[in-house]
Amino acid sequence: MSLHKYLFIIFLLIKIHLPIFYNICNLSIIHDLKFGSKSMKRLISIFVLLFLLVAQPSYAIQQAFYVLRGNDVSDAIAEPQWITTIEHNLKSINLIISQAFEVDSYGTVWGTVNQPIYDLAKKNHIQFMALLTNQNFDPNKVDSFLKNKSAVTKAINHILALCKKNKLDGIQVDFEEVPIQDKTLFTQFYSQLSHILHQHGFKISATLFPETTNLPTTTVLKRLYNNWDGAYDFKAIGKASDFVTLMTYNQSTAGTTPGPVAGIPWVEKVIAYTLNYIPANKISLGIPAYSNYWYMTMDHGRSEAIGTNISYDTVQALLAENHQRLKWDDSQKVPYTFYFKNQFGEYIFAENAKSFREKLKLIKKYHLRGFSVWRLGMEDPAIWQLLGA
Repeated sequence: MSLHKYLFIIFLLIKIHLPIFYNICNLSIIHDLKFGSKSMKRLISIFVLLFLLVAQPSYAIQQAFYVLRGNDVSDAIAEPQWITTIEHNLKSINLIISQAFEVDSYGTVWGTVNQPIYDLAKKNHIQFMALLTNQNFDPNKVDSFLKNKSAVTKAINHILALCKKNKLDGIQVDFEEVPIQDKTLFTQFYSQLSHILHQHGFKISATLFPETTNLPTTTVLKRLYNNWDGAYDFKAIGKASDFVTLMTYNQSTAGTTPGPVAGIPWVEKVIAYTLNYIPANKISLGIPAYSNYWYMTMDHGRSEAIGTNISYDTVQALLAENHQRLKWDDSQKVPYTFYFKNQFGEYIFAENAKSFREKLKLIKKYHLRGFSVWRLGMEDPAIWQLLGA
């Protein structure tokens, strides 16, 4: 037998599950194969033993990052840095999801992908999906759209045409503030879109709001469920999707008291709930790259508490300005600080490489598909060292 055939057999053996390797090492398989010379048998045995010694079990996951369209002036200024970040971390990104298209109440779809980042992704064989949102996240407009069958058909045909025209890998649907009474209609629209896209070889994904129960008990949770969270049939959407992005962030927002963007106990509860309806290999864990900042402001002579999302660069600037350092909340697995400025308390709940690592542990613990980071440009630069390690 020629050398290249021996090498081909070795290649096949490496792809076999490890227990078979142990049989090979015991020469039970090798003796059954008539390779010819004893030296060749010995060579193959040594090769496989070396493979077992140096090979490490791999845990390949989907590593997705969101980017904005790049249409706004601030985005256009930041875009060169986004491109540089991607170029320097190509091995740490295997999917880019670009903010791209909107659909209105009449089924008209418009928008553009971020072309420079699309070109960069295609050049480096990174998958590229476009984000589709309902117009302005307006509940009335999305209600009108979902109740209009001709608008739904028009939108589906247009989405398919855009996938073909732009040579996309697929679409991610991010419909927000869908009224709970439209739950069935949204599921029907998504399932129809899934069927058409899959027929033509395109992928489909959905963003899902984080849930820990479908039976909210408090007034606040009931309001959130009826106006934000309750319109998503997790089981049906999971079945129709190639994967879903679980938006495990905004645990604390501008409308709440100060707290983590995504504390680990809460994130873990959301994962556990979702796994009741969607298999782990279809769940991409949403990881926030942004941090939260609460401060006081004056409006017409009245003080008002404001909560806002900020980048990690802004976190560092605020810490320097106020002579602060981040502390670690070991119960939530997030960094934070609290200090007084002009007699008022200010809070920062940050997301950095250390809190990012804690979320990666959950992906491994629950064998999830991977992660989806919202969004590029907001992150602690140290996460790239973590992902590249």
